[in-house]
Amino acid sequence: MFEHVGKAFISSFIDKTKSLLKPKGIGLLHTIGKESDTPEDPWTMKYIFPGGYLPILDHVVHIMGEKGLVPVDIENLRLHYAKTLDEWAKRFEANAMKIERMFDAGLVRMWRMYLNGSSAAFRWGNIRLYQILFTNGLNNDLPLTREHLYYN
Repeated sequence: MFEHVGKAFISSFIDKTKSLLKPKGIGLLHTIGKESDTPEDPWTMKYIFPGGYLPILDHVVHIMGEKGLVPVDIENLRLHYAKTLDEWAKRFEANAMKIERMFDAGLVRMWRMYLNGSSAAFRWGNIRLYQILFTNGLNNDLPLTREHLYYN
C-alpha cells in the first residue's frame, strides 16, 4: 500500500514506521516503485489508482537514512509480480461474464487492459516491485548472507 501514501507523506510514513519499531527492530517495505523519476501512466493514475505515486527507490532509501532506518537488503521482484498479474488476469477472464453482468462491459475492458498492461510493464517497462529490508538503527546481529532463507 506504500504506493498509495503519496509523495508528500513518505517522510511521515517513515517517521511512524520508525516509532513502531523497537531499537534494532526489523521492518520490510514492500512497494511498487521505480529507479528514476519518469512520468506516471496517466490512464492508470486516473482510472485505477487515483492519487497514487510510484516512489523512486533512492528517494525512499534516502529518507530512511535521514530518519535512522538502515536498509540491509533490497530485492526486486518485478518478474514475480508479472506472474502474479498473469494469474489474476487468468482468474479475471474465467469470471469476465459474471463481472460484466454485475457491472458493465466497460469495467471488464478497463480491468483487462490494466491487468495485462501491468504484467507487460513489470516485464519490459520501468516499474518494479521492491522489498526493502531495514532495521531501526544499526543491527549487527543479522545473518551476513541470504543463505538461511533457502532450503537444501
